[in-house]
Amino acid sequence: MNEGFQTISFQQLDVSNKASVADFASWISQEYGHVDILVNNAGTNGVYVDEIYVKENNMKLEDLLGFIVEYESAKACVETNYYGAKHVIGALLPLLRSSSRGARIINVGFYLDNFMPSKLQQELEDLDHLSEALIDQPLKFPSYKMSKIALHAYTRLLATQLEKDVPKVFVNCVHLGFVRTDITSGMGNISAQEGAENIVRVALLPPNECPSGQLFLEKKVGQF
Repeated sequence: MNEGFQTISFQQLDVSNKASVADFASWISQEYGHVDILVNNAGTNGVYVDEIYVKENNMKLEDLLGFIVEYESAKACVETNYYGAKHVIGALLPLLRSSSRGARIINVGFYLDNFMPSKLQQELEDLDHLSEALIDQPLKFPSYKMSKIALHAYTRLLATQLEKDVPKVFVNCVHLGFVRTDITSGMGNISAQEGAENIVRVALLPPNECPSGQLFLEKKVGQF
């Protein structure tokens, strides 16, 4: 409230709970009637990490995010990072379409250079044959990285589905960088504020400069 914002409202939301998502959408509809910007930033890394061991051995936390340490934690990761974002988008899409400004959906992604098997990468890059059923396939092996692979693919698929909307709903992923937050155990090379600025920049791009179905690597458009 010290940043000059005087009209902030808060509402509890559990993105992994469909009833909670429905209640949230109903509240937004009653209070505001539309949504201009949706940022899907809820996330969990899906692993249990011995933080002392990691720090003492100078390990990089981002290198651990592809490993499954405990099944329930990995399952919660997929439910939150992918299905949570998908459920929230589905519930709020009618309100996003009601925006007169060209609504923005920002999905917080993760850069996965050289991580995916080549066959899977080719399938997820083929927009002509991409489907939600195909996107669900990597989630048979739940992990943080797999949840973000699915989120990236869903972003591209949704962008093609919404490209004819008037006013247009723009859908993009943003890789914030390695941000110092609880999910990274306080490690990282940029602050939470700097990471948030990368989201805000994309969310506020004017319609004639805003692409859709793209992955922004911090401030620049990159490759999925």
